[in-house]
Amino acid sequence: LELLLKYFQILPFVGERTALMPIIPLKVIQISLIYGMSPLSPVGFALYGNFLALVGDEFQEGYRYVKLALSLMKKLRSRAYDGSIMFHSNYTRLHAEPMQSAIDFYLDAYVASMKSGNPYAIGCSYVYNTFCFWSGKELNAVILSMNALIKESKIQKNLIVLTLMMPTLRMALRLMSQSSAPQLDKPCEEDEITKKHLLSLRQVYFVRLTEALIFREFDEAREVIDKYSLVGESASCHFSVTTTPRFFMRL
Repeated sequence: LELLLKYFQILPFVGERTALMPIIPLKVIQISLIYGMSPLSPVGFALYGNFLALVGDEFQEGYRYVKLALSLMKKLRSRAYDGSIMFHSNYTRLHAEPMQSAIDFYLDAYVASMKSGNPYAIGCSYVYNTFCFWSGKELNAVILSMNALIKESKIQKNLIVLTLMMPTLRMALRLMSQSSAPQLDKPCEEDEITKKHLLSLRQVYFVRLTEALIFREFDEAREVIDKYSLVGESASCHFSVTTTPRFFMRL
């Protein structure tokens, strides 16, 4: 099961991944039903639920699989993969439950991941902070939380999370009329770090475009929207389990 799920995560974001997206989780479910549930089995149910909801637009059926994944998680003795199960399940929950309350489940996933040493912890924190900003939570609290994540990202040397969080933090600081917007240390540039991760790069451009429109910087907006559209044509995938493109499409 672990090998199957690792293969699912390293597939390219176009073509092949879209075709195999329902097959690998279904294979995980099939193996689990034949040989018994393992601590990783609920991840397969959650990923298949995400496919039904976020790719197939079958939200009711996808939400049913996600709830089944969370129910199985509670019945299993091992807590090693709780963070992963909750992280993947929350994508569909965001669309099936009120967003302002559903985003708090990422905090639960973060705590579970930290307890088990699961690498999804920092991803849970990034998604939580991103959704807090876009769903309109109080900016002072969001900025404090973002700063804590950036500090953690630097300690862990996680440049992707650091790069993705930085544009949103700068926009939040500008909205609070604070000019002390942080920058990445040279020579680490945001575009340079994310250029191999097209969906991540597109999120960076989306934030920059929004900031330019809010502050009526139309020359900057025209420049960014061309880059955003170009990346969008290359990253022609509807859904990814490791990023938040569906959420940004919804915005």
